[in-house]
Amino acid sequence: MLITLKRGGAEKSIEEIEKEFHELISQSIIADEPIDIFSLLGREKGELTLFDEEFIKKLRESEYKNFAMDTLVKILNDQLKIFTARNPKRYKTITEKLKEILEKYHRRLLKSAEVIDELIKLTLELKKLFEDEKTLNLSPLGILVYDYLKDYIDDEKSLFGISSHLEEELKSVINSPDWYEIPEKVSRARSIAKIKLQKVVGYKKAKTIAESLISYLQDVKVPV
Repeated sequence: MLITLKRGGAEKSIEEIEKEFHELISQSIIADEPIDIFSLLGREKGELTLFDEEFIKKLRESEYKNFAMDTLVKILNDQLKIFTARNPKRYKTITEKLKEILEKYHRRLLKSAEVIDELIKLTLELKKLFEDEKTLNLSPLGILVYDYLKDYIDDEKSLFGISSHLEEELKSVINSPDWYEIPEKVSRARSIAKIKLQKVVGYKKAKTIAESLISYLQDVKVPV
């Protein structure tokens, strides 16, 4: 039996759809902007969600493994592009794992069904990171600071405390879309970070960490 899917009133075979998906995936991995998967499926934006358990279940049970795999890769890859653009530190590991899974698949070390299982595990990891982010009760700026300072501060209470304080203090400087291009604001931000960090990491480390933290925030271009 020939399985067909409709797109804009026209029917396409599963083979045609899979071919288009493979082409889309190849483009999306290197694209700067996410490629629209919804138009290919003939569905409205927002109708598919990465964290929809029923949707994930259908992909896992799908008879057409290549199609299911490409769908999951496409949505996961696009979601990661959005997440990493605003918080590279938090989602860097997930992005690296996705690339490793796809490399193994292209080297024929994993079959489509195995890739789907690995991608679903990755989706659950991403979901947990996203949910953990929300429970911090910090602004986007505070979360960026928190995630960056994790590499330097092991104690969770101290990490959250300094992140919360820096969030409040830095808001007085990071208050315009172009703050990262204004030397006076950048200098003031470094000074604030250094003073606050001295209480937690000591005087010697504070200057280096403060400078690298503010440079990181400049690169991310924190939204205000």
